[in-house]
Amino acid sequence: MKKTEYSSAKANNEGQKIFVTVKWINSNIDDMKDDDDIDDKENINFRIESDVPLRWLIILYCDKFGLNFDTTRFEFNGARLRGFDTPINIHMLSFDVIYAYSSPCSNGLVHSNSRVQDNDDGSSSGLYQATICIRMHKKKDTLIRVIRATPLLPQLALGLSNAGLVVEGGSMCFVHEGTRLTQEHTAKELDIVNGDVIDAFIFDKYSCSLSIIEASKHSQESDKLYLEVSVASKYHETIYFRIKRNTRLKKLMDAYCQRCEMLKGALFFYHGRILDGSKSPDEENLVDKSIIYALPLMLTPK
Repeated sequence: MKKTEYSSAKANNEGQKIFVTVKWINSNIDDMKDDDDIDDKENINFRIESDVPLRWLIILYCDKFGLNFDTTRFEFNGARLRGFDTPINIHMLSFDVIYAYSSPCSNGLVHSNSRVQDNDDGSSSGLYQATICIRMHKKKDTLIRVIRATPLLPQLALGLSNAGLVVEGGSMCFVHEGTRLTQEHTAKELDIVNGDVIDAFIFDKYSCSLSIIEASKHSQESDKLYLEVSVASKYHETIYFRIKRNTRLKKLMDAYCQRCEMLKGALFFYHGRILDGSKSPDEENLVDKSIIYALPLMLTPK
């Protein structure tokens, strides 16, 4: 694929919503004794746009259970998730699973080492003010000047208002290196200096971009993408399959022939017509609970 074609395909996928599940796993029984309330939690299902940085999913998950950002690790396909990863960049698909667990190693959303040193007498040798960047999803970065010893949230809200980026309603969330800001946080306390970035996200208003969905709704959405079909044969037992609507039927046919040891293959019929393995269930007008009949090729008339 040419570079221009790839860029076009990527642009078309941006903004598409997928459903992912975050599953908590107990990586070390001894270390997890204090987290018994987490072990029993159900899997958390998220709906997220494919171009939303996954740090927001991490933030929302940790907020829900009161987890420490610094010591909670998230992995997908065996690799640690980075805060700037997006579903589209790591090829994440609907109903993929992210695993979360407690780890002494940082998850990438970490606090920086102190960059503003104190003098011997305890007074700060650092900056009185700092210029920081407020970063919002699908919005232009906003640079504002804040007083380091003054609570940050009012200054951030004012900075967004002056830039015309205030969204009425919703729950604005500000996060700096894994720490969700409260009314008491100051730039000095968080060791924020010139050039640091604070992420801003409105969970309520951006529910179309990222939201937690109920398990029942997650199941309903799954049902929209999958069909349950059965393959019956006079010579073999009936086998049930769960297949995506856009998956080529050849995958199902090959699996059935392999299971039933049909070395020469088979013809597959639905409502009296032969199914084309190169087409999908939707293209062949299959519906949920459809029954497909298989006829081994060795028994077909010459």
